[in-house]
Amino acid sequence: MLAKCLLATSQPAAALQVLDSRVLNSIVGRSLNAEALLRSGRWAEAEIMWSEIVKDPNAGGEIVEARLGLAEAQQQLGASHEALLTLAPLVKDQSLTDARPFLMAAELELQLSDFKGAQDLLAKVNHPDRFQAAQKEALSGRLSLVTGDLDAAEKSFQQVLTSQSSDGRDARALRRLRC
Repeated sequence: MLAKCLLATSQPAAALQVLDSRVLNSIVGRSLNAEALLRSGRWAEAEIMWSEIVKDPNAGGEIVEARLGLAEAQQQLGASHEALLTLAPLVKDQSLTDARPFLMAAELELQLSDFKGAQDLLAKVNHPDRFQAAQKEALSGRLSLVTGDLDAAEKSFQQVLTSQSSDGRDARALRRLRC
């Protein structure tokens, strides 16, 4: 699908233009539209679309993406508490192996100064991919920094820089980490 390719190449405005009404009748099409709105900085519109998808009983396999998208839109709109509530069903799901909800929830807890909550969520991130491992380490570094453990913070940030520079994507990855 062209819209998916455009999103993957950081062209959300172009993705919005190619999505037609036929595609928007499906969960996948609506998810692509919501993602394009989110990536275009149109957070209020994205929040509405993601909310509709989360409530749709036919969301099925798209529910994780929908909750992550909704939580990100809420976070961008300054509604961090609501974003945590959106992620709560995913974080409580014992069978979920996807690290993204835990990482996003940990970041939100850190923003809300719930350092214990952030630490507990980071401890639940098992088997992350390389990017998620760097994100976890960056969040651990931020947590160490705000709790006054400067040595641990420095170690975490150095580890992130080292792992990302060896991958060759350090600048792009660090921007996504929100350090």
